[in-house]
Amino acid sequence: MKVFCTVLFFLLITNILLAQNADGTVITNNATAIIEEEILAETNQSIVNQQGTDNLTSVIQRQEGMEANLAQVMQFGNFNEALLSQMGSGNSTSILQDGKENFYNLSLEGQNNNIGIVQNGDNNSIRQNLNGVNNANLEIVQDGNENEVEQEFTGQSNLNMQIIQTGNGLKAIVRQ
Repeated sequence: MKVFCTVLFFLLITNILLAQNADGTVITNNATAIIEEEILAETNQSIVNQQGTDNLTSVIQRQEGMEANLAQVMQFGNFNEALLSQMGSGNSTSILQDGKENFYNLSLEGQNNNIGIVQNGDNNSIRQNLNGVNNANLEIVQDGNENEVEQEFTGQSNLNMQIIQTGNGLKAIVRQ
Protein backbone atom coordinates (compact mmCIF):
# COMPACT_ATOMS: atom_id res chain seq x y z
CA MET A 1 0.00 0.00 0.00
CA LYS A 2 2.89 2.37 0.80
CA VAL A 3 4.41 1.67 -2.60
CA PHE A 4 1.09 2.38 -4.31
CA CYS A 5 0.59 5.66 -2.41
CA THR A 6 4.16 6.77 -3.11
CA VAL A 7 3.84 5.94 -6.80
CA LEU A 8 0.45 7.64 -6.99
CA PHE A 9 1.90 10.75 -5.30
CA PHE A 10 4.76 10.96 -7.81
CA LEU A 11 2.35 10.34 -10.68
CA LEU A 12 0.13 13.20 -9.52
CA ILE A 13 3.11 15.51 -9.02
CA THR A 14 4.44 14.57 -12.48
CA ASN A 15 1.03 15.32 -14.02
CA ILE A 16 0.81 18.65 -12.17
CA LEU A 17 4.31 19.64 -13.32
CA LEU A 18 3.52 18.61 -16.87
CA ALA A 19 0.27 20.54 -16.79
CA GLN A 20 2.27 23.71 -15.94
CA ASN A 21 4.32 23.53 -19.13
CA ALA A 22 4.57 27.10 -20.55
CA ASP A 23 3.49 26.30 -24.11
CA GLY A 24 0.50 24.20 -23.01
CA THR A 25 1.66 21.03 -24.78
CA VAL A 26 1.24 17.63 -23.23
CA ILE A 27 4.56 15.95 -22.59
CA THR A 28 4.80 12.20 -22.33
CA ASN A 29 7.93 10.74 -20.86
CA ASN A 30 9.26 7.32 -19.98
CA ALA A 31 9.12 8.02 -16.24
CA THR A 32 5.33 8.30 -16.35
CA ALA A 33 5.07 5.09 -18.38
CA ILE A 34 7.30 3.25 -15.89
CA ILE A 35 5.21 4.48 -12.96
CA GLU A 36 1.99 3.37 -14.67
CA GLU A 37 3.46 -0.08 -15.37
CA GLU A 38 4.46 -0.42 -11.71
CA ILE A 39 0.93 0.47 -10.60
CA LEU A 40 -0.59 -2.03 -13.03
CA ALA A 41 1.77 -4.74 -11.75
CA GLU A 42 0.48 -4.28 -8.19
CA THR A 43 -2.26 -6.43 -6.74
CA ASN A 44 -5.80 -5.36 -7.67
CA GLN A 45 -8.01 -4.62 -4.68
CA SER A 46 -11.65 -3.69 -4.51
CA ILE A 47 -13.18 -3.10 -1.09
CA VAL A 48 -16.81 -1.98 -1.02
CA ASN A 49 -18.93 -1.21 2.06
CA GLN A 50 -22.53 -0.18 1.32
CA GLN A 51 -25.20 0.72 3.82
CA GLY A 52 -28.59 1.72 2.52
CA THR A 53 -31.56 0.40 0.64
CA ASP A 54 -30.67 -0.14 -3.06
CA ASN A 55 -27.06 -1.38 -2.72
CA LEU A 56 -25.63 -2.47 -6.09
CA THR A 57 -21.97 -3.32 -6.69
CA SER A 58 -20.29 -4.40 -9.91
CA VAL A 59 -16.61 -5.38 -9.75
CA ILE A 60 -14.53 -6.48 -12.73
CA GLN A 61 -10.95 -7.55 -12.05
CA ARG A 62 -8.48 -8.78 -14.66
CA GLN A 63 -4.95 -9.63 -13.69
CA GLU A 64 -2.33 -11.17 -15.92
CA GLY A 65 0.44 -13.13 -14.26
CA MET A 66 0.53 -14.57 -10.79
CA GLU A 67 -0.55 -11.52 -8.79
CA ALA A 68 -3.49 -12.02 -6.44
CA ASN A 69 -6.72 -10.03 -6.82
CA LEU A 70 -8.95 -9.19 -3.88
CA ALA A 71 -12.66 -8.35 -4.03
CA GLN A 72 -14.37 -7.68 -0.71
CA VAL A 73 -18.01 -6.56 -0.62
CA MET A 74 -20.04 -5.77 2.51
CA GLN A 75 -23.66 -4.76 1.95
CA PHE A 76 -26.15 -3.86 4.65
CA GLY A 77 -29.62 -2.83 3.53
CA ASN A 78 -32.57 -3.96 1.46
CA PHE A 79 -31.78 -4.88 -2.17
CA ASN A 80 -28.11 -5.94 -1.80
CA GLU A 81 -26.78 -7.05 -5.19
CA ALA A 82 -23.13 -7.90 -5.94
CA LEU A 83 -21.99 -8.77 -9.46
CA LEU A 84 -18.35 -9.85 -9.74
CA SER A 85 -16.09 -10.98 -12.55
CA GLN A 86 -12.53 -12.04 -11.81
CA MET A 87 -10.13 -13.18 -14.52
CA GLY A 88 -6.60 -14.18 -13.62
CA SER A 89 -4.82 -16.33 -11.09
CA GLY A 90 -4.78 -16.21 -7.31
CA ASN A 91 -8.14 -14.38 -6.97
CA SER A 92 -9.72 -13.93 -3.55
CA THR A 93 -13.39 -13.05 -3.00
CA SER A 94 -15.15 -12.20 0.26
CA ILE A 95 -18.85 -11.27 0.36
CA LEU A 96 -21.08 -10.32 3.30
CA GLN A 97 -24.69 -9.41 2.55
CA ASP A 98 -27.11 -8.60 5.36
CA GLY A 99 -30.56 -7.43 4.33
CA LYS A 100 -33.70 -8.34 2.43
CA GLU A 101 -33.08 -9.50 -1.15
CA ASN A 102 -29.38 -10.50 -1.13
CA PHE A 103 -28.19 -11.54 -4.61
CA TYR A 104 -24.62 -12.44 -5.54
CA ASN A 105 -23.23 -13.52 -8.93
CA LEU A 106 -19.60 -14.44 -9.66
CA SER A 107 -17.97 -15.38 -12.93
CA LEU A 108 -14.43 -16.50 -12.22
CA GLU A 109 -11.54 -17.78 -14.30
CA GLY A 110 -8.19 -18.53 -12.74
CA GLN A 111 -6.30 -20.69 -10.30
CA ASN A 112 -5.73 -20.88 -6.52
CA ASN A 113 -8.96 -19.06 -5.65
CA ASN A 114 -10.44 -18.51 -2.20
CA ILE A 115 -14.11 -17.60 -1.97
CA GLY A 116 -16.10 -16.86 1.18
CA ILE A 117 -19.75 -15.80 1.08
CA VAL A 118 -22.11 -15.04 3.96
CA GLN A 119 -25.71 -14.00 3.35
CA ASN A 120 -28.12 -13.12 6.14
CA GLY A 121 -31.59 -12.08 5.11
CA ASP A 122 -34.78 -12.99 3.34
CA ASN A 123 -34.37 -13.87 -0.37
CA ASN A 124 -30.72 -15.03 -0.48
CA SER A 125 -29.49 -16.12 -3.91
CA ILE A 126 -26.01 -17.12 -5.09
CA ARG A 127 -24.98 -17.85 -8.69
CA GLN A 128 -21.38 -18.79 -9.39
CA ASN A 129 -19.60 -20.03 -12.48
CA LEU A 130 -16.01 -21.07 -11.82
CA ASN A 131 -13.87 -22.04 -14.77
CA GLY A 132 -10.34 -23.42 -14.57
CA VAL A 133 -9.92 -23.20 -10.80
CA ASN A 134 -7.11 -25.11 -9.13
CA ASN A 135 -6.68 -25.71 -5.37
CA ALA A 136 -9.75 -23.56 -4.69
CA ASN A 137 -11.36 -23.16 -1.29
CA LEU A 138 -15.05 -22.24 -1.36
CA GLU A 139 -17.29 -21.62 1.64
CA ILE A 140 -20.90 -20.48 1.36
CA VAL A 141 -23.05 -19.67 4.39
CA GLN A 142 -26.68 -18.65 4.01
CA ASP A 143 -28.85 -17.86 7.00
CA GLY A 144 -32.28 -16.64 6.00
CA ASN A 145 -35.56 -17.54 4.37
CA GLU A 146 -35.44 -18.50 0.69
CA ASN A 147 -31.79 -19.61 0.43
CA GLU A 148 -30.61 -20.75 -3.00
CA VAL A 149 -27.16 -21.67 -4.32
CA GLU A 150 -26.41 -22.50 -7.93
CA GLN A 151 -22.78 -23.47 -8.41
CA GLU A 152 -21.19 -24.52 -11.70
CA PHE A 153 -17.61 -25.76 -12.11
CA THR A 154 -15.74 -26.46 -15.33
CA GLY A 155 -12.12 -27.53 -15.61
CA GLN A 156 -11.38 -27.61 -11.89
CA SER A 157 -9.05 -29.69 -9.76
CA ASN A 158 -8.40 -29.93 -6.01
CA LEU A 159 -11.60 -28.18 -5.01
CA ASN A 160 -12.66 -27.82 -1.37
CA MET A 161 -16.28 -26.71 -1.06
CA GLN A 162 -18.60 -26.27 1.89
CA ILE A 163 -22.20 -25.05 1.71
CA ILE A 164 -24.04 -24.29 4.96
CA GLN A 165 -27.69 -23.24 4.76
CA THR A 166 -30.09 -22.53 7.61
CA GLY A 167 -33.54 -21.10 7.09
CA ASN A 168 -36.60 -21.95 5.00
CA GLY A 169 -36.02 -22.48 1.24
CA LEU A 170 -32.68 -24.35 1.37
CA LYS A 171 -31.86 -25.18 -2.24
CA ALA A 172 -28.37 -26.03 -3.50
CA ILE A 173 -27.49 -27.04 -7.06
CA VAL A 174 -23.89 -28.00 -7.85
CA ARG A 175 -22.84 -28.85 -11.42
CA GLN A 176 -19.41 -30.24 -12.26
